[in-house]
Amino acid sequence: MMKPRKAVPRPVAIFAPPAIALLLATGYFKYEEREAGRETAALCARFETGGVPVTEFALAAKAAGFQLAERGHGTAVQEVIASREVAGFQTKVFRCRATHDGTTLIRAESPE
Repeated sequence: MMKPRKAVPRPVAIFAPPAIALLLATGYFKYEEREAGRETAALCARFETGGVPVTEFALAAKAAGFQLAERGHGTAVQEVIASREVAGFQTKVFRCRATHDGTTLIRAESPE
């Protein structure tokens, strides 16, 4: 014959599941931020010295899941900004800013 199980106290049953879910969500969001930060740093480091076609940077950024934006189109020095948003309790944006002359990358850097 089985022994009867001990009941979980009501306050524990009410407050423990949301507290555990909050801790797990916090851990997940921190993990996502670390991964996005690492991927951004890796992208910038890969193109840090420049000298490659700007299309190569754009293709690598797109393949890694970054959104692209351009600034200064038609000017002497232009920028392509690869960015990724991580939504959690607060939205955090990771960017790699690549300066180019229209065809060739001059340098890539992360403003953070």
